[in-house]
Amino acid sequence: MPVPKSVIDARSLIYCLSAGVRNVGYWKGDGAGRWIIKYKDEAVDKWKAKRLCGLGATLSEIWQACEALSAPAAATFASISRDFQQTEIWLRLAISTQRDYLDCHNSIFTCKTSTGLLGEVELTKWTIGLVRKYRDARGEESASRANKELA
Repeated sequence: MPVPKSVIDARSLIYCLSAGVRNVGYWKGDGAGRWIIKYKDEAVDKWKAKRLCGLGATLSEIWQACEALSAPAAATFASISRDFQQTEIWLRLAISTQRDYLDCHNSIFTCKTSTGLLGEVELTKWTIGLVRKYRDARGEESASRANKELA
């Protein structure tokens, strides 16, 4: 596999990415090759890796991808659910199970709260009372679905 020209500047990129922040960018040459950045997701207190760019990326494109990640979005139910739908685990689920999970996702996401849609509320702001209000409102439509969605 040919090494992209931007790999030549990898040492300066890695130094700059890790200076002042704990993110580390690096070139991963397996498969088609890609630029990866590691970061700590404070919402779940775990280290994660994210693909920045592919093989043909220039140094400026790598920087733009890093800058786009510098302001991390808050974890919401919608973002976590959508991330799950991109995983191998999701793809291995039966189509009927995927449909059922999507129905649960849509019900939770579209529920209106005093601060907006429940799916867009940051997970750190979810409280027992908020979940209880959702369960009660959903229970009036369908008690068994409310229990399943919260299970």
